[in-house]
Order: sequence, then C-alpha cells, then structure tokens
Amino acid sequence: PTAPYWAAVNRRSWEEVNDRAMSFGVDVTVPVSSSKIKFGAFGEGKTTGYNVRHFDITPDYQHNYLLADSIARLPIDVIYLQDHYGTGKMLFAEASKATDSYKGDQSLYAGYLMGDVPVDILDNKFRFVGGARVEHFVQNVDVPKTLGDNPEYFSNQLSNVDLLPSLNVTYLMNSVTNIRFAYSHSVDRPQFRERAISGFYDFITYETVGGNPDLRRSLI
Repeated sequence: PTAPYWAAVNRRSWEEVNDRAMSFGVDVTVPVSSSKIKFGAFGEGKTTGYNVRHFDITPDYQHNYLLADSIARLPIDVIYLQDHYGTGKMLFAEASKATDSYKGDQSLYAGYLMGDVPVDILDNKFRFVGGARVEHFVQNVDVPKTLGDNPEYFSNQLSNVDLLPSLNVTYLMNSVTNIRFAYSHSVDRPQFRERAISGFYDFITYETVGGNPDLRRSLI
C-alpha cells in the first residue's frame, strides 16, 4: 500500500491465569462366575482466576495536535520510541474495566455401576456390557462489578445432576468377525470463559467476544 501508516489507538494487555485442579477416583471389579460387576466413584474440583490489564497508546491531540499527529504518522518501527511519549505526544493510559477479569470454581462428583456378561443363545455367543453413571456438577463464575480489593460480583451458577446410561451388545459371529451395537448418553459442559461476561478481543475477526452466563450443558 502507498498510504502512510497512521496510529489511532494501540493496546497492550497483560494477562494472568491461575488454574488449579484436584481429582480422585476408585474402581472395583467383582468377578461373578464368567461375568464381571464393576463400580466406582470419581471426584474433581477446579478453580480459576483470570486477571487482565489493558493499556491504550493514543496520540495526545488535546494538548498538541500538530506534534501528536506528526508522531502518529511516523513509520511503525519508530513511532513507539521512548522519546515519543509524554504530554502532547503519545499517551500510555490504563483502559481496564472491572468486568475484564473473572474467577470461578467447579466440582464434579460421579459414581457408576456396570456389568459385563457373556451369554450363549442357541449356540450364538453374545457379550452384554451395560450400566449407568450419575454425575453431579456445579460451576460458579464470578465477574467483578467494580475495581478494587473488595469488589461486588456478577455471579451465576450452573448445577446439574445427570444419569448417563450406556449399553454395548457384541455378537461374536466367528473368530475374526464381531457385530456390535452401542448406545450411550454423554454431556458437554461450557468452560469458565464461555460463561463469563468478560470480553476478549479476537484479533482474527477484529471483534470483542464475550461469554454467555445463560449457557447450559448439552446432552449428547
């Protein structure tokens, strides 16, 4: 392009993400003749904290329009030199909002029971594997309303108890061929960031994208 570079607003951001996760699980298998009974439990807890500070670099047209405008039209490799900052030049000012950051916590507790049973029907061999899993999930997302050490929060919670059955039937036609039928339920849950109303700048679409606190889990 032949047009000169002209800096209107440039932004610098510093982000900090602190994620913590702990989990435990136990599985037990009990043989019953040629069959097996399995049961177990699982637990997981997560916390997150996302903090960001935005700073805008803008020409100071208010105090010296001509000087600020001349700096704003310099080549990009020299425009942000240290000597070009100050009153009437380029300004470096914080543009952070309280809602830019968020924190959250979630817990997942689950238990399951299943059976693995081989069956012969009229000399045809089948294997039935089926059971169910119960999951209790709670997610809290908090977005500050104000800046400071003790802010109030926009808070929302997602809580569900789901029963997730599964069944797998295998027909052992011969030593090299199996025919299998499977049925199961699962869930897809939103992440913290997807439910926080905080905005994130997308450098590909040049848009600010925010989460939706009304998102719910999807049954699959």
